[in-house]
Amino acid sequence: MEQNQNNLHDGGQKDSTFEKTIQSYLDIIATTLQPGTVRTYKGSTKTFVNFLMLNYPEVTKFSDIKRSPHIEGWLSYLANSGNKKGTRYLNICCVRRFLNDIYEWNWDDAPMPGLFTHKDFPPKDKYLPKPLTPEDDKTMQKTLKSKNILSAQAILLLRKTGMRVGELRDLPLDCLEKLPDCLTTGQAQYVLHVPLGKLHTERIIPVDSETVEIIKRIIKLRGNFLPLPNPKTGKPTLFLIVRRNCWKRYSYAGLRHVLSAVVKNCNINKHISLHMLRHTYATELLRGGINLAALMKLLGHVDIRMTLRYAGVSQQDLRREYFNAVEKSKSIYLLSKQSVKSETDKPEYILDSIDSLIAKIHCIWKDSTEKKSKLKLQRIAERLRRAFNDLKKCVE
Repeated sequence: MEQNQNNLHDGGQKDSTFEKTIQSYLDIIATTLQPGTVRTYKGSTKTFVNFLMLNYPEVTKFSDIKRSPHIEGWLSYLANSGNKKGTRYLNICCVRRFLNDIYEWNWDDAPMPGLFTHKDFPPKDKYLPKPLTPEDDKTMQKTLKSKNILSAQAILLLRKTGMRVGELRDLPLDCLEKLPDCLTTGQAQYVLHVPLGKLHTERIIPVDSETVEIIKRIIKLRGNFLPLPNPKTGKPTLFLIVRRNCWKRYSYAGLRHVLSAVVKNCNINKHISLHMLRHTYATELLRGGINLAALMKLLGHVDIRMTLRYAGVSQQDLRREYFNAVEKSKSIYLLSKQSVKSETDKPEYILDSIDSLIAKIHCIWKDSTEKKSKLKLQRIAERLRRAFNDLKKCVE
C-alpha cells in the first residue's frame, strides 16, 4: 500500500513537471498565435505526455525523451490509433515544434534536437474542394431566400460572398460600404469589408445588388442591439449577425443546425457543410472565367497553392472539356483534309464528320439537366451511330 502511494505521488510530480513546462510554452505562443491554434498545441502536447506517462513511467521530464523507444513508440501509437492522416500529421507537427522550441530557448528540461525526421510525417490525403451541384445550389438558395429569418439570410450571405464562417460571425454592423456611382451604368456599387480572419488578413469583396439586399435584410431582422465584447480584442463591437432572443452571436453549431434543416427541407439527400458554400462560390467564379489571381484575393488566400485546389475541376467539367477537345482535334483533322479536294469525296471523311457530331451531341447530353432534352439527344445520337455503322459496312 505504501509503495502504491509512493507511485501515485511520483506520478503526480511528473504530471506537475510536464504541466508546468507545457503551460509556460502555451503562455508564450499565445502572444503571437490565434486562440484556436494554441488549443491545438495544448491538445497535442497533452496527448503526447499522457502516452509517455502510461507507457514509459521512467520518463520524468522532457529531457529524458529519446528517439528510441519514446518517439518511435508514440509514432507507432498514432499510426494504429485510427485517426485520419491529417490529424496524425497535426499532432506530430505540434509536438515536434514544441520540443524544438524549448531546445532553442535553452530550457533546462529540453531534449536533444533531431528526435523527428521528415519521414515521420504521414502523407496527407489531398481532397479536391466539393462544391454543390448547380441543381442543389439553386434549390438551396431559393429556400434560403424564402425564409425571412436572420440565420437563413446569414447562410445565404456565406454562399454569395465565399466567406469563412468565422469571418461571417465577426462582421461588424457597418461592413457594407457604398462606393461612388459608376460612371458607365449610373448605379451605386458596394463592397464588403471582411475583418481579420483565419490567416490574419483583412480584405474587401465587391458585392452585387442581390448581396446588398441580403445584408440590408439582415440589418432589419437584427434589430437594435448594444455592442457585444469582441473575443479577439475585448472591445465592445456591434456585430452584424446577432441572435435577437439571447443577445449573443450565432455559434458554428447553430448555423450548421440551420443549414441541416434547410437541406432536409430541400429534399437533398447528402451531407452539406457550411464550408461547401465557399467551395461553391469559388467554383462558380472559376466557371465564369475569373482568373486565379483575382480568386485568390476574393477568398483571402495568402498562398496561390491554396487557390489552385479549386482548379481541380469536377467530373462534369472533365467530360465537357474532353469531348470539346476530341471535337476540336477532329475538326483540325477534317480541315487538313479539306485542303485537298479529292480527300473530301472519300467515305472516311464522311465517317469522321458523323463521329465528330456524335461526340458533340454526347457532350451536350451529359451537361443537360432536363429529362426530355436528354432523351431526345440520346435518340439522335443512337440514330447517327446506326447511320455511322451502316455507312462503315458499305465502304469496308
